[in-house]
Amino acid sequence: MLFREIAFSRCATFAPLCQDFFLNRLRHIYEKMGFRYDLVQAGLSAGIDNIHFSFLRVKALEALKSSPQFEPLILMAKRVNNIITDQPPATVNSGLFVEKEEREPYAIFSIIKQNVTPMIAKGDFAQAQKIVFRIQPCLKDFFDRVLVMATENKLRRNRLALLQAISTVLLQIADYSQVVVEGEKPTVRK
Repeated sequence: MLFREIAFSRCATFAPLCQDFFLNRLRHIYEKMGFRYDLVQAGLSAGIDNIHFSFLRVKALEALKSSPQFEPLILMAKRVNNIITDQPPATVNSGLFVEKEEREPYAIFSIIKQNVTPMIAKGDFAQAQKIVFRIQPCLKDFFDRVLVMATENKLRRNRLALLQAISTVLLQIADYSQVVVEGEKPTVRK
């Protein structure tokens, strides 16, 4: 084995250990600063490549947790994640939307994505969250009136693709599935 191969294999096993170390240190620091453990987990789960951004995510979650829109957003994000779990990746085809209740969330999501992408890039997670809140009412209608797991494969895959796209944007802000809402059992921390 060449020296480079040995060094690379050691790096490949060492890097995840370092990342876990930093993740646990940040978790400890943020919790000691007084942030709720679930908000810390949600903020850190979005990534720690930029440590300052991880702090800004947790701070944004903390600031917005008292908003009346916060809990419905959390529940909606959890529902989206539950539905798309174990689904293969798909791409949205806006021409396949049949119902008004699926066209509307797509249109609103497209506008939201355009607006929050630059905010996420500069670390303005509090403002990005406030804008993301706006999708919750139309997604509620979507879930109430549209059968996501339709029998027709094209419709089902397209509806799942919409939910995957929404989840992808949400996960850039925070992993809302980590947030515990009143009456819910906390998830086991890793």
